[in-house]
Amino acid sequence: MLNVIEKELNIISKDTSLEGKLYFDQITRIHGTLKGEIIGNPGSTLIICENGTIEGKVKAEKLIVNGFIEGEIEASKKIIVSQTGKIIGKLKTPSLRLDYGSFFEGSCEMEKTVPNHLKISE
Repeated sequence: MLNVIEKELNIISKDTSLEGKLYFDQITRIHGTLKGEIIGNPGSTLIICENGTIEGKVKAEKLIVNGFIEGEIEASKKIIVSQTGKIIGKLKTPSLRLDYGSFFEGSCEMEKTVPNHLKISE
């Protein structure tokens, strides 16, 4: 699992439902339901807990999925889908980990910058 130090924390609790745009810094835990767009600033970590559900666009630096997401997902550093996590949609990230038992249906685009000394010249 990703080592996360929680100094500042936002929590969307179970049985809470939000619709619209959510902007966040630091760490945000989703136990409830969100529909719309979720945008994390640099340094952000989004954790979708087992009861958490997101439908829409998600953008964060790091994403940990223990619940369910359907939509377009972009993580600038990594996405981790645990054994209880489910994703349906389009992923874009340089690092993806799918734990045994996780579910992913859709497409994934993984692009990393290649250092100059490893590039093939024409």
